[in-house]
Amino acid sequence: MPFIDWRDDAYSLERENSIFHFFDPPGALREPPLTEGRDVVPAVWKDRLDSPLAETIQADDPSLHSSAFAHRRYSIDARRTDQPEAIAVFWHYTGRFEQLASRAAGPLEIRTASLRSVIGAAMKRYLPPVPSLRDRIDRFRNGSFGKQTVGVHVRYTDRTTNLDRLLAETARLAGKIDADTVFLATDNAIVSERFASAFPRVVETEKWLPEPGQVMHQNAACADRKENGMEALTDMNLLAACDGLVYASRSTFSVLSHCIGEFKQGTVIDIDRRDPKIIARKLARRVIA
Repeated sequence: MPFIDWRDDAYSLERENSIFHFFDPPGALREPPLTEGRDVVPAVWKDRLDSPLAETIQADDPSLHSSAFAHRRYSIDARRTDQPEAIAVFWHYTGRFEQLASRAAGPLEIRTASLRSVIGAAMKRYLPPVPSLRDRIDRFRNGSFGKQTVGVHVRYTDRTTNLDRLLAETARLAGKIDADTVFLATDNAIVSERFASAFPRVVETEKWLPEPGQVMHQNAACADRKENGMEALTDMNLLAACDGLVYASRSTFSVLSHCIGEFKQGTVIDIDRRDPKIIARKLARRVIA
């Protein structure tokens, strides 16, 4: 059985495992497994599974927080499925979905499906939202979406993208599917103003916003980190529920919205799909094993 460890301070305090605040993972353990008398891989985790990853790295070598190779010390190789130890620890700053998919097992339709569809199916099966989050998503969708709604994600604080391009692609897709509403998920009030002036009907969820240029999550100025997480997941699922989607794939947030959504062909626009810098960055992630 898996133990999903989300005890860092991103969306919780005092070592609370925030995974259970947002999701209801079937069969997941509530406490770390005991290692006494059992082999653990990597061996660095022997008798240390009660310590969250960030604390473990801090105690061993704080410089590893910014290392692209820290996973080699703290995680199994995602491409192997022959670990003989009783307990195996997998971790990485990114999903490492490509490496996991390279060892995919199971029915033929899973092994031959696109990576995006496999990720989406796995998220729906293993990370279903808790009822309170599902209710929040449904209430906003039922009360605010139009007959046809285009979803747009714009990250525009610590990491920015081409806002003019996003506006133009949103207008193009809205015309293509005859959308009467734009659902906007953003971290910047200026972006909200630009979209409100460009389209007749723009809807957004209420959320806490950081100061311009500051990160939205893991921000010390945020008074309620749990609510911050709920707001983010609400927006992610609402983007997935739209009839069309416009985003920049430099953001994992909107990529996951694409994964869990069920969009018709030609109704999703990724403005980063041909950006050489983004393509090079993705390739680099794949080769860092």
